[in-house]
Amino acid sequence: MIEYIMKNVLLISITTVIIIICFLINNNEKIAPVSATTDSTMEDVSIIHKKNSNTVWSAHITKISRTTKSNNNDNIISLSEINLRFKASNKDNNNLILYAKSGYYDTLNGSIRLTDDITANFNDFKITAKTIDWDNENLILRSNGGVKIIGNRFSVTGDSLYTLKDFKIRLDGNVLATFI
Repeated sequence: MIEYIMKNVLLISITTVIIIICFLINNNEKIAPVSATTDSTMEDVSIIHKKNSNTVWSAHITKISRTTKSNNNDNIISLSEINLRFKASNKDNNNLILYAKSGYYDTLNGSIRLTDDITANFNDFKITAKTIDWDNENLILRSNGGVKIIGNRFSVTGDSLYTLKDFKIRLDGNVLATFI
């Protein structure tokens, strides 16, 4: 009987030591990191950007992607088919809605650059531009390289655009207005 107990105690002790050794060996192994050259995409994405608990802008994006091979900046994400909505802080609840085929989002500072086929709708007029940048720090939109605003009874073009408080728009450079 004592022999039986001694054999079991010895067997349990050896098993415990082997389990502890295996555990220590596995904890010292390093897990291989995910390759930094991996491409990542997500489809049908919504982003809501808030400042002081208030929504500044929201976006619906058909596809977002990050390709480290073509982008050395880890915080820049490529966007495709963008629907971007800015909420004005005035009581009229005016929203500026931008559409673009492509653009970029900087995840560090919340800035956005729209780059292809850009149209914007605000109140009763439409804006087209080659590029539009959202400066998240100063909460303004900027566009350089040609802007056109078309309303019910007018058309205005200029070299650049930027927004003031509540998306009041200012055009600069070679401004030409045509009233119908």
